Amino acid sequence: EAAARLTSHKPLVVLKAGRTPSGTRAVASHTGALAGADRAFLAACHRSGAIPVDNLEQLVDAAIALAYRQPPRGAGMVILTNAGGPSAVGADALDRQGLHLTNLSSETQERLREVCPPGTMTGNPVDMLGGPLPEQYTQALEILLEAPEVDGVMVVYVPQAITPPHDVAVAVGHVGELTGKPVVCCISGGGGIRAAARALHAHSIPHYLTPARAALGLGALWRYRHVRLHPPTAPEPVKNVDPEQAVEVIQAARSAGQLVLDPQAGAEVAAAYGLSVPPSGLAASAEEAVALAGDMGYPVALKRVAPGVVHKTDVGGVALDLENADAVRAAFARVVAVGERGFVQRMAPVSVSNGLEVIVGAQRDAQFGPLVMFGLGGMYVEVLQDVAFRLAPLSAAEAREMVGETAAGRLLAGVRGQPPGDVDSVVEALCRVGQLMADLPQVVEVDVNPLIVAPAGKGAWAVDVRIVVTDKA
Repeated sequence: EAAARLTSHKPLVVLKAGRTPSGTRAVASHTGALAGADRAFLAACHRSGAIPVDNLEQLVDAAIALAYRQPPRGAGMVILTNAGGPSAVGADALDRQGLHLTNLSSETQERLREVCPPGTMTGNPVDMLGGPLPEQYTQALEILLEAPEVDGVMVVYVPQAITPPHDVAVAVGHVGELTGKPVVCCISGGGGIRAAARALHAHSIPHYLTPARAALGLGALWRYRHVRLHPPTAPEPVKNVDPEQAVEVIQAARSAGQLVLDPQAGAEVAAAYGLSVPPSGLAASAEEAVALAGDMGYPVALKRVAPGVVHKTDVGGVALDLENADAVRAAFARVVAVGERGFVQRMAPVSVSNGLEVIVGAQRDAQFGPLVMFGLGGMYVEVLQDVAFRLAPLSAAEAREMVGETAAGRLLAGVRGQPPGDVDSVVEALCRVGQLMADLPQVVEVDVNPLIVAPAGKGAWAVDVRIVVTDKA
């Protein structure tokens, strides 16, 4: 909260130690396997608007850029250079910062050809080759900063015998300090670097020894621009939830010795928080399973319920699309071991063939509190690791942003002729799980995997809900 208040008017760069613990604890859910101290820290930074960095060098590099320059209006950068190799490294580094090389207009390129040395490559990067004169840097930089398609400039200069680094730094500084667009400079190699750096800093132009560090400075500015344009939004309480009913189910499960709720209890807690859950029940025998299936209607799924079995498909513990009583009896004999129970569930109105499997999860972090997770679901979730995290509770805007950060979100937008998925229902499910975590401190982890998302306007169904609770009151 203190960080969020600060970042509304001042940038905050954060370096946190201990983001990569040497060991991993055993977890009982997909979410637990995917979340970690680093994920929680990054989610906290996102909520507060803080800019996270990995080491002291990055801390200084980001701070210098934020102290000297204003954030860019957009992500379109240009590199002005005399050396192709370092500029290519800079282009890659910009991309990693969420920035890109802008396309220079024909007018801008024509103006550059009038002032740059013969043979200059006027695309982007703008490579003036060899040893351009200081005044050519001045003129080229002025043209680029006047171009509406340019949001910021990285100057990369490899010292040459003909033009001292200090003279280039002075030329860049005189132009760069007068613009509202960010300008950073990388001068590396050879003598005179310290004098050049002092000249740049005198004009409030950040100096870096490598293009990657210069790109990080621009990236910090770009992220702060995002923070200022999109300040954290306070989540609104989710309506139509029944925390009392959820607590009653959890207490009953605890009394039965369950810290990992059986699938029926998990489904009941999810339903109490407004998630769409197909009708279901537990059966201790094949005939009980048949009776349940008859009451809820075919087709049904049958799943094995056994302590310690996290991934039921790995042990042949799932049977789907059972159409009649004989199929249920045969599946019960095949799937459920003697002395165990079966979980009978009406098949969701939408199937994997015409919907998308995603995961909605949550975990409680010791330092930062509850986290909500979203990504591609199904049996390969831990392999793909296509996930986004936010602190809970979360606003609808944060939930929608999470969806957009993942490949699952791109699939939900509709690809290769497939209709768009019901993103609104996914956003609602994320907010409801976030509210559950905020309301119920006894819940440690939640996995809704899969949440099967129907085409737009047709909902999303939680067909497998796994909830872990603490043994503390």
